[in-house]
Amino acid sequence: MMKLTIAKALEMNFFNRCILVAGKRGIYRPIHSVGILDNPNPAASPGDLLLTTGYVFKDDLQTQTHLLRELAKHHCAGLAIKVKRFLPHIPKAMIDEANRLNLPLIEIPYDVVLSDLLLKFGKEIIEQQKQIEQESHQRMDNSSENPAQPEASSHFLEPEILLQHIPEEILQSYYQATLEPLQRYDYEKGTDLLHTLDVYLATGKRIGEAAHQLYVHRNTLKFRIARIEELLGMDLQDPKVVFRLQLGLHITRILQQS
Repeated sequence: MMKLTIAKALEMNFFNRCILVAGKRGIYRPIHSVGILDNPNPAASPGDLLLTTGYVFKDDLQTQTHLLRELAKHHCAGLAIKVKRFLPHIPKAMIDEANRLNLPLIEIPYDVVLSDLLLKFGKEIIEQQKQIEQESHQRMDNSSENPAQPEASSHFLEPEILLQHIPEEILQSYYQATLEPLQRYDYEKGTDLLHTLDVYLATGKRIGEAAHQLYVHRNTLKFRIARIEELLGMDLQDPKVVFRLQLGLHITRILQQS
């Protein structure tokens, strides 16, 4: 099978609007995992493709180029930066350094959501791992037939069951890109906004029912919802946002159990 590389990723529907701005000679580097870059000194591993808004290095030219050298030293697959949030464009110094290192440097359009990319890359990586395992079994015994798959039962429809098959590092990255700011705020301020969000979405965003379950006044709940939107920078009236947050809540429960 064809391995997942930077070149192949740039042809995929969910990633083909992203632009390779430097490091063209490295586009055949394999992608083994995808994560969010949330600090300037990541614990990088070979094959990592890191996604970032650039916030952690937006004002520090030295950190920008040092980061690229560290990623190249650890044989990472590349770095993809979402522009027009904290950086209007990818700095020329980073482009020059990435070209020198042959490290793929990719520009992500402003309207692309990093957590969506994480989920879609995660599916691709899991599918690749499954195909590798299948090919390995076939090589071991070409004459044997594949064992029958067990019939699907209703519990396999639960999101937590499906998500348990995704590597934990991908789940962690998705959580960090969606709900971590809210959980961190709860921890620091002694609030319970994450639980409020969970109940609000579980009731179909019905203010009266959610307020009843939370034992709070409707106006209190409305205030909390506004605060949640402010902290996350998201609009809870957007169905896509609601889906991402519901997925993030499922992932949070899985991570809490592990």
